[in-house]
Amino acid sequence: MTTIRDVAKVAECSPATVSLVINGSSRPISIATRLRVLKTIRELGYRPTVAEETKISKKTRTIGVLYEAYKTYPESFLYFRPIVDGLFWSVQDQSYSLLYFGRTRWTNVLRSLRQHFDGRCDGLVLVAPLEVTTLISEVKARGIPIAVLGACSDEPEVSSVNVDDEAGARMAIQHLYDKGHRRIAFFAGNSEHETTIGRLKGFNQAIGELGLDSAQCPAFAGDYSWSSGHERARKLAADVPRSKWPSAIFCGGDTVALGALQGFSDAGVVVPDDISMIGFDGLPSTAASEPPLTTISQPLMEMAKQACDLVIAQVEHPGEPVVKIVKKPVIVERQSVRKLEG
Repeated sequence: MTTIRDVAKVAECSPATVSLVINGSSRPISIATRLRVLKTIRELGYRPTVAEETKISKKTRTIGVLYEAYKTYPESFLYFRPIVDGLFWSVQDQSYSLLYFGRTRWTNVLRSLRQHFDGRCDGLVLVAPLEVTTLISEVKARGIPIAVLGACSDEPEVSSVNVDDEAGARMAIQHLYDKGHRRIAFFAGNSEHETTIGRLKGFNQAIGELGLDSAQCPAFAGDYSWSSGHERARKLAADVPRSKWPSAIFCGGDTVALGALQGFSDAGVVVPDDISMIGFDGLPSTAASEPPLTTISQPLMEMAKQACDLVIAQVEHPGEPVVKIVKKPVIVERQSVRKLEG
């Protein structure tokens, strides 16, 4: 394999000069030397290796992905699978690689960033971050191109890709209302997460706009894990008199809904005969749940690709304008919501 040193030897110059020519440097190099280097490159069929390209361009052609690893509930990787697919879709089309930075808590992720983000990546995708402001400040201080996926950054200098959480929640409640439900509960996600804040806001807006009794439409705190959905469903079935049950539950995430389906099943509660349910995310596994879950779908794979594309664009074209993308959710109707008569 021809190396940069081979080109330099034939062209009778230094490897550094070859590097300057390849990189299109404006530093003074004689026309004769420049032409001789280019001619030698053509004749030898030279193509820089990844290591040489890194030295020449000062770029690693690697995009970092910063995320919370959810070690405490690995079933949440159901959510990350389409995201990973979208990230790979982006980098393989543009000859980049991915490097993951994951920890079990966002505070640990931040520590990982401080310890390990030492220039080995050209840019960074932040996946569903809890501490958006702190993380962005840390990354911006390093001058690294970034995009936020799964949250909307208020930072004017930061691109982001998210779904319209408020609209999705309103869509869910409207669907339940149209099916005759008037007592609707919300199984929320992590209270500090931006998606939870948006979905809770949309839930409350819809309850108010539809004239429903807020006392009969409670929100139950929890997180986005399967076990959290399972526990809340089990406790509701065991601790609340059946006459006080909501007729339907809106789950802030599909993973929560899948756990709740199992929790109700364990308690002998039949969905949708005894209680209806709708999720949020559009995970592929919801099509195979029992019963198949009605859900508010967001295009996670497409969103991940767009976020990674935005970072690569900033890497290759510094000064690229900031882009804020908000995707419109859609409802996927299946068999977990029953129409109430009367």
